[in-house]
Amino acid sequence: MNPRARDAAEVRRCGGGRMQDRIGEFLVQIGAMQHYQVEDVLRVQQGGDSRMFGEIAIELGYINDAAIKKYIDYRHSQTGSTS
Repeated sequence: MNPRARDAAEVRRCGGGRMQDRIGEFLVQIGAMQHYQVEDVLRVQQGGDSRMFGEIAIELGYINDAAIKKYIDYRHSQTGSTS
């Protein structure tokens, strides 16, 4: 499994529900994204794109894999998960 697919699977495992809201809020809090960028990604999803929030944000050039890793690490610290 490539690293990006592995990270996407890990985000799904850690989250659930309305992940795009949580990941977007987190990325704004850490300064990785601006509010308007989160809204852009959500608009793309609402337009029918079924990809995960992070995949779209990376494609748009808003974040990189390191930002997704920070989110995964944060989620692990909140849930007590270990890998």
